[in-house]
Amino acid sequence: MKSKEVSVLVIASLILLPFLGGDSFAQSNQVLTVTTEKESYAAGEPVEVLGLVDIILEGTPVVIRVVSPVGNMIHPAQVDVESDGSFSETISTSIGGKWKETGTYTIMMNYGDNSTQVEFEYGGGVPGFRSHARYFPDLDVALALSANMIPIDPDVGNIADEISNIVINHLKEIGLDLPEPNNADSDLPPVESTNTGEIR
Repeated sequence: MKSKEVSVLVIASLILLPFLGGDSFAQSNQVLTVTTEKESYAAGEPVEVLGLVDIILEGTPVVIRVVSPVGNMIHPAQVDVESDGSFSETISTSIGGKWKETGTYTIMMNYGDNSTQVEFEYGGGVPGFRSHARYFPDLDVALALSANMIPIDPDVGNIADEISNIVINHLKEIGLDLPEPNNADSDLPPVESTNTGEIR
């Protein structure tokens, strides 16, 4: 009777072995990819993390940890994997606080038994700005515009166009006879921009 029990146990183990080893085999051949949208970010600018797993583990999230240049973990997160194996995470930063250090930050990624990492540079200072100046001598109207570059790099030329149109339309509405700006019949000068500046 005892020998039969041992035989049943051995046969059951042989039957289950391929199934028990399947997940482990899949993870040993797992390919993980993680990157950031850019190699460097200004202070306060959100960091876009993009990644891909080769083999999807059902019900298993990607674990992301961001480590500062001095070794502090400043952003833990769990991210779901899409059906195509991709995942993404937008990491909010700050000017100062946990993100006060300037230098190389590390994103550590874990998925199942596998891990990988990627580095990016972070400004850690005060972000720059873009500025734009425009003058309409016939109208005696001058426009100076400065715009912070965060969260996005603004097109200050287009913004200046919009503001100029608002001002000119308002002057027309109150009854002033004005030449049309920036056309062939106008002596108005072309638009000129100042340089981008960065403050630290």
